[in-house]
Amino acid sequence: SRRSCGSKLSARSSPRALSLACSSPITPEGLYAVRDVSTEKRSDDGYYTPPDASRLSGDIRTSLIPSFDTVEKSGYWNQMSDSRLKSLKRRFVVLKNNQLSFYRTALVTQSAKYQFMTDSEKTTHEWVTTLNTVIKGSTIRDLATRCAPVEASISGWMTKVRCGHSKRVYASLVRQKLMFFKNSEDTVPCGFTQLKGARVMDKQKTSSDEYSGSSDEQNTDKSPQMQKKDTYSLSIEMANEDPLYIVLRSSEEKEKWLYFLRAASGDATLCGSPFAILVQRMLAEGGAPDSPLWKDLLLTSCDDTPKETLMDFDGPDKKKALEIAKATYLFVSVLMRPIAAQYHIDLAQNILSTAMQHEFLRNEVYAQLIKLTSGSMPFSIQHIARWCMKSGDESNMAEYCQCALERVLRVGGREAGPSRLETTSVLTRDPTTTKFPHSISVRLPNAQYQVVEFDGSTEIGQCLSSLCLKLGIRPALLSGYALYIDDPTTKGLQLLKGKQKLCDCLYEWEVRQRDVLRGRISADCTATLSLRMRHYWRHLICNETAMEKSFLVWRMAEELVSGRIPTSPQLAEQLAALYAQDVIRTFPYNRLASFGGFHNDFMLTAERMLPPEAHPEETSRERVTFSMEKHEVEQLTLHLAEYIRCQKLVWKVSK
Repeated sequence: SRRSCGSKLSARSSPRALSLACSSPITPEGLYAVRDVSTEKRSDDGYYTPPDASRLSGDIRTSLIPSFDTVEKSGYWNQMSDSRLKSLKRRFVVLKNNQLSFYRTALVTQSAKYQFMTDSEKTTHEWVTTLNTVIKGSTIRDLATRCAPVEASISGWMTKVRCGHSKRVYASLVRQKLMFFKNSEDTVPCGFTQLKGARVMDKQKTSSDEYSGSSDEQNTDKSPQMQKKDTYSLSIEMANEDPLYIVLRSSEEKEKWLYFLRAASGDATLCGSPFAILVQRMLAEGGAPDSPLWKDLLLTSCDDTPKETLMDFDGPDKKKALEIAKATYLFVSVLMRPIAAQYHIDLAQNILSTAMQHEFLRNEVYAQLIKLTSGSMPFSIQHIARWCMKSGDESNMAEYCQCALERVLRVGGREAGPSRLETTSVLTRDPTTTKFPHSISVRLPNAQYQVVEFDGSTEIGQCLSSLCLKLGIRPALLSGYALYIDDPTTKGLQLLKGKQKLCDCLYEWEVRQRDVLRGRISADCTATLSLRMRHYWRHLICNETAMEKSFLVWRMAEELVSGRIPTSPQLAEQLAALYAQDVIRTFPYNRLASFGGFHNDFMLTAERMLPPEAHPEETSRERVTFSMEKHEVEQLTLHLAEYIRCQKLVWKVSK
């Protein structure tokens, strides 16, 4: 039968189907035509080209644009219906002048679904290839007649990756087509992709961190330059095609492209809450200052108590988001009095800490703060810039926020919530009068204290460098000094890493202190920072400063007061070597292959030179295991890694 031996050509029934839109059903000859064949074009990768259609499958740029040849084809199609009782309608179809004409039939509406069948599978592929060629030719002919570049929603340079091959191109998004150009001034694209029905996703590829023997102060995280390819990439997935990846230069570009590509693809995820839809409309308009959307009631009016969230949430998440919305409104609306300062501090700390711990709540906090502080700017950077242009205390605070935001974008974000110290500083002092609004005292080896100023983005290494400069001692790499913080759980000292944010360390200390005290921390309970010697280099002793020598005298005096025998760094080094020799004995080795924790022990893997009389099956590697506590294993691993790194650096400097 015709159903069994024929092949289907279905419009809208499969990812490779064609949709035939009709704008003017009746032609001057009395025929019923389908116009505007290019409205539902699929991507640039079509069916395989039949051997007899090679004339039409050449380079579009060389064959279609200069000559403007038209593609024509005619043949019989059989119209199929859902009912098997109805007879098949055989129609003669003519493709000419970019018009698809049907004899003795009509396609009136765009919503109707039609299925057609040709005589053979080969004929079906010929029709599909021809229609795809016409669609491509129509699109590029329209661009070839232009004298100026196309008017795109968004344009920019990117790296296009498909099937492992990458190419840097200039891309422009024109309606539902993503067009690629070799140069930004070109008017004819070298390729394009149809986005309608595509799936656009944010691709974040992460790789496991590997130990490279670097300092623990470098925090083992990849640098921003190493993360760009992983962080700023998007994927465009289409049915029956290989995914297309685009790599961008910054997170701002990625967010812009992600929004516009999803809008062009008709992504249903863009449909959200009224506030989110309003922001999407403003993004689509480019944020024009004279747009009436700035005066929308969703931005300018505030209820006494929020009853709904500004963003969409499901189930228990919505309840938690509504609590955050009410707390934010309470913080903004209630007047802060001196007797209620502690209440505002706790409230602000809880809001920001909760938002830091739950990523899905951050957009709700941003939306609430934008709505409660301004009725005309939904973008944080533009919102701050608008207030900077005004005068008064609000302008000074906006300038402080702008500087803080720029610094965060430059050096990296936080990993923990705000500490009590920085929250108190911002709420009870004027942070706009100084560059570093927070300060903390550091205990020195001579029992005195030195105040160190910092902000939310200041790292431990920066504090240590400024402290060494103020005290007149050598940099930490040469002097061997480091910053420590008291540990509430062990009542000892904990080393602070160089790449950690000082505010993050203070917040973590408060969390441990709260766990130890089983409740609220009193106002007079603060963290204590100490400057102590961590490393000692014998061959650099000749460069010691006067302050370092005085610190050594004070340390020996403390040992005398405590009833201990005072030891100099040279004597301590020799005693440590003798003690290690007595406990561990001599273990000859050539180099350390690996070291670190193994189950509940500390294990060293060393390589040694085998003697000539060694057994042939004897291995050059040997493992040595030491039993110790978990925190001692971690501390020894960090110290050993730091010792190896510093030894290499000191050797390099001393050459």
